[in-house]
Amino acid sequence: MKKIGKETQTLQCHFEQEKFSPLLESTSKSSGQLYFKQPKSICWKYQGEKPSSIVFNEEKAFLESNGKRKEYDLEKNPIFRKMNDLIARSVQGQVMDQKEFNVSVAEQGGYFQVEMKPKVGAVRLFVKEIQLKVNTKGLVEALTIFSKNGDWTKILFSQHIVTG
Repeated sequence: MKKIGKETQTLQCHFEQEKFSPLLESTSKSSGQLYFKQPKSICWKYQGEKPSSIVFNEEKAFLESNGKRKEYDLEKNPIFRKMNDLIARSVQGQVMDQKEFNVSVAEQGGYFQVEMKPKVGAVRLFVKEIQLKVNTKGLVEALTIFSKNGDWTKILFSQHIVTG
């Protein structure tokens, strides 16, 4: 993962996202494209009836939906900041270097299953566990986030295009 991460300048892939909320007793689905550019620029473009996008750079996040744009300071939003950092570190092959998490890795059927449990910080208040499914090429194919309140979000990544 580290070798591929060091060589990766950009990454583009398709994603399918599924969110479950026990409070609402419902599951919602969405899809779109994910774009990454070194060092930590990430853009999620959601497709469908209500297209939207969220762009992260190192300091700010921009959410665009229904023709309106909101800006967030990542220094003031630790969850957004940590999620951006986690995704960037995953692409960069540095997911194992997370000091805020207890990380375990197991090989399962040609994949690596990475389990991350927060041990300190603001993320621990909301996130119970993060699971990554990484293929033998070092690319993340699935990301699942389990919240403390029972919600979960699963994102499947496919059609990876990597430049380096």
